[in-house]
Amino acid sequence: MAEASCKIAASRVNRFSIVTGGEPWIAMLTEYVASIGFSGRLASVRAVNTTGAQIAAEPEAHLSALISACLSAVHDDGAEAVILGGAGLIGLASRVSGHVPVPVIDCLNATLEVTESVIRRAGVGLTNRNRSGVVGTTGLGTQLARLLSSETQ
Repeated sequence: MAEASCKIAASRVNRFSIVTGGEPWIAMLTEYVASIGFSGRLASVRAVNTTGAQIAAEPEAHLSALISACLSAVHDDGAEAVILGGAGLIGLASRVSGHVPVPVIDCLNATLEVTESVIRRAGVGLTNRNRSGVVGTTGLGTQLARLLSSETQ
């Protein structure tokens, strides 16, 4: 997810930041971004003082901290886009983006976008299998919801 998110961000803007849960991730993500060749494009890695698991368990309680970290990345670090990084933050980009003046990238949606692109380049078609018994979903990113819907072609 991290590599796909960085690739999507770098394809859209010059400088991006990552906001995640938990201070220990700052050094690791900074090093990782350098290892995939995007250190010159990374404005910052910022973390809120809670873990991704805590955020996933109670997203409402942590939205203001995420928004604040995103705004700091934009105003203090010069980010032109912000990646919400980590599985615990999946689906929150849409809730944060209205408060942040730059694009906010959901790491799962970025992963799906890159995956779809690779599949198309490989010439592999996605097929619509028998979807009888499909269960409705709530709170998924648009791309994942579309892929899981009975209308996927």
